[in-house]
Amino acid sequence: MTTDIYMLVSGIEFGAERPFFASRKSNQVRVTDFRVLAHSRLKQLEKLPGKKEFILIDVLRGEIRVTDSSKDLKGSLQFVSKIFDRADQRKHYHEVYLDGEVRESVHVPELSGTPRLIGAADIYDQIMDIGRKQPGRLKEVSFFGHGFSDGPVLVNTYKGLRVTGEHEKVKVGNKYVLYPKARTIDLLGHSDLRDGLDKDLRPEDFDPDLRARRNIGDGPSYGHFARDELETFNKAFHPESLWWVWGCNADSALQSILRQLIAKGMLKKDLAPETVLELRLSGKENIQSFANTCDTNFKDFPDITKLKGSQLKFRATVAECKSMMKIYLQETFAFKVLHRITPRLIAAAPGTWSTYHPVTKKSAWFPPSQRPINRLFMKYFNVAEDHENRGYMDYSGLRYPRITIERIL
Repeated sequence: MTTDIYMLVSGIEFGAERPFFASRKSNQVRVTDFRVLAHSRLKQLEKLPGKKEFILIDVLRGEIRVTDSSKDLKGSLQFVSKIFDRADQRKHYHEVYLDGEVRESVHVPELSGTPRLIGAADIYDQIMDIGRKQPGRLKEVSFFGHGFSDGPVLVNTYKGLRVTGEHEKVKVGNKYVLYPKARTIDLLGHSDLRDGLDKDLRPEDFDPDLRARRNIGDGPSYGHFARDELETFNKAFHPESLWWVWGCNADSALQSILRQLIAKGMLKKDLAPETVLELRLSGKENIQSFANTCDTNFKDFPDITKLKGSQLKFRATVAECKSMMKIYLQETFAFKVLHRITPRLIAAAPGTWSTYHPVTKKSAWFPPSQRPINRLFMKYFNVAEDHENRGYMDYSGLRYPRITIERIL
């Protein structure tokens, strides 16, 4: 009997409001440990028939363990602890001044002594090793932690983030605080190497057309998959495998617009493409975020540089709104890697966020209030709800053909 392999990755809770280094004795801070979600998933998966092996990758603790049962969650350490460091928010996370604002809880290796935390490349190596030694055995890769449109968050790094050595004085309350200044550099503009200081997954990692060399385990000099490496990577997966990102894809501006589209009938009615809808957005950040993504998509979208106040009203046709939804779909990590990797790809729908299940508290799901957004995307595009009814979206229907992602209505 062959052994099915399941890889469960738990990222870091880096939020300033829930620091993971908090004392267990503290009654004021709740520690969020995404490993709990990974263990809960293991217990669910081990009920399936057949022989199984679980690879548990714990980014917080710097551990990669292998086990065949939830009764042995400690399992065997695949690497000695000296290779990977345990993340420490007090040492490894900083507030930096970037693009005119203070960013909290950012992993900045340049300010942290460059700790050896588990990152995307280590996960890629694990999968490639399966592709070489046990092809076709990997049934699932799940990522538990935060997420956004650009992919699952393991550590919370910025690609191309570099500190400048200068500081910015920012007024906080009644006093001024000095923050390290940072900037982002265009890595692809001058180098074919992946940013070795960036620990999170990126869609461009899976693009062999970038023709970047890759030298895992040699500090910052590893890059994107070469074509033969991507083939080895994909050989690892079982024909019915899953790639599941359990985090959010939150965007308050987009969610506001999508809820307005639902309220105005785009979900339950068959509105003509030329039907005009009155839409609005509140908050300068929401307006700027939405405009950055798709203002040119709308014929009558206002010039926000001339906007007074923090309220925006604009008119859009149903056809334009559908086109806007397509733009957001195509900007997701799921869509960008869908044509590069072979598993079914399940992740949050654009503009939605997951939470803990209200009963078990040990698994992630989307509450009923979020699910109409899924159904809106399902109406107009070749996507489906996940097969476990957890409120995630199955992007696999967008894989073929690549150009025609809309449903035939």
